[in-house]
Amino acid sequence: MKYIDEQEKMELGRHLADYLIESGCVTADALGRGQNFCCPDPAHGDDSPSAHYYDKGPNSCPVVYCFGCGNTWDLFKLIGARENLPDFSQQVERARELYGSLERSADAGPVAYSQPRKVQPVRAEATAEDKARIRQYKLNCQQNILQTDFWRKRGFTEDFVKAHGLGYDVREKRLIIPTDTAYVARATQPDERIRYKNPKGISVSLTGSDHLKESGKVFVVEGALDALAIEQAGGRAIALNSVSNANLLVSLAKDSPSEFLITLDNDEAGQRVGKELTEKLVGMGLSATLVSKAWQPCKDPGEWLEVGGQEVLERRLQGILAPMEEVKTEAQEDKETYKQMYDRLLEHKPDHAKSDLVEYWQRVTGEIRNAVTRLHEAQKFCEALDLWVVAIGQAAKEFDFKAEELAPIREVLKEIGKKAQQETEDWKFIFDTMSKLDEFTRNLIDKVVEARKANPLLALPKVQHAGSMDESLAKLAPEHFEDVYYAAVKEVCRKQARMGIFEADKAIVPLLKEKGIGSANITGIMANSPRLEHLDQQQRLMDSHRFVEHITGSGKEREEANSR
Repeated sequence: MKYIDEQEKMELGRHLADYLIESGCVTADALGRGQNFCCPDPAHGDDSPSAHYYDKGPNSCPVVYCFGCGNTWDLFKLIGARENLPDFSQQVERARELYGSLERSADAGPVAYSQPRKVQPVRAEATAEDKARIRQYKLNCQQNILQTDFWRKRGFTEDFVKAHGLGYDVREKRLIIPTDTAYVARATQPDERIRYKNPKGISVSLTGSDHLKESGKVFVVEGALDALAIEQAGGRAIALNSVSNANLLVSLAKDSPSEFLITLDNDEAGQRVGKELTEKLVGMGLSATLVSKAWQPCKDPGEWLEVGGQEVLERRLQGILAPMEEVKTEAQEDKETYKQMYDRLLEHKPDHAKSDLVEYWQRVTGEIRNAVTRLHEAQKFCEALDLWVVAIGQAAKEFDFKAEELAPIREVLKEIGKKAQQETEDWKFIFDTMSKLDEFTRNLIDKVVEARKANPLLALPKVQHAGSMDESLAKLAPEHFEDVYYAAVKEVCRKQARMGIFEADKAIVPLLKEKGIGSANITGIMANSPRLEHLDQQQRLMDSHRFVEHITGSGKEREEANSR
């Protein structure tokens, strides 16, 4: 690396704002207004505006400070964090590459830079060229919507996604969700750190602003998928697409006949912005009600649809639109028994399991048993049933239940709900069914615990998210070797219990040969084994090659042939 003096360091450091905008961390418009934005460090995984840009930090250079993780970045540290460049020399070279070519005179005099590139500000109104480009892109992506099942897993129907113009970008692996002026691109891969991307240089605006012209109650939510979830369940919703768009809604809502139900996410930022938005709308003489933590125990309506299903979300919307009086409950029966089961279950949870699952599930089961024993009205009982559905759905996501294991319990809950609504006096039937449900739940938890003990490798997140072998082999290429490897781990572990990683690897090689995979590809696939994590890429391939030869015996056969 060429020497960098303080003058050059300061000149390059002043491009921090350019880097934030160009890398999609914040829009030029939001930065100019001094608004907070999501933490730019991928390791934080921030989904709320926790970071702020300061034009003058230490040494008079701009910095970003995140109130969530407590870290501070200048341009060089941020380049290192976002582009995996740990050495300062690498960070400097990358900054020079982006923001000016360094030209030194022979006498090491003042530093001269080429003209830094100008960042195009975000346009609130798209040009005719922008509109045509965006329209064509969305049409192209709509043709690919059936190439992903992400929307189906989230609870949406095929007719619904087609009617609302959702698309799929095959190359980026993102769901394309139309907004009033453009679109938002939602990541479909669980390991993608940046969940949402917006088209460069154009404001994405709101989703569903046409509802502002209509009378009646309309939900205001944060994300476009949340608004679509409500629409799927028969409601009406407007999505901000960013809490920074709250003021945009205020400006567009002037003289609107709508009755706004402000139901932003259940996190701190969502509750704070929801309160401010409600106050502004009421101050304009409009009808607005803040529904605090409307989506508990879930984060948002999208999660209600995903883990509970459409009927459950429909009843949840009805509960918000026409809330009941709070029914106080007494001691929760069987609380200790349930807690012991949960403790056993959580001993074998994956690292990403929710810590509050126990609390919510206990609350739900207690509410249901109280509803049965005290003959609460059917509506309250159905609400408790819906919460149980949601809790089970959350457990299914976190503990990788199979769909066929979950189907019977869903059918039982559905049957109870119908019976409770239609025959409120037939409590014996409900109690008998509850007992069966109780037994089924206990057996299911025991089964999951034993499965985790027998196959600890199945608890690895990469194994959980792996597809089937056939799906992985259909796109066999070096960039998909890791997917193939973990799909193979899942398959061999389900065939034989108590496998360690070395035993699993020995079983994978003959499995791949049975599938007709060549030795070269098998070597590349096996290079992804966690047992090789301490080696570099070249050593991984060499070790994998020797390992494959050892398992298949091909190396020994070649030596015998040479000796003859």
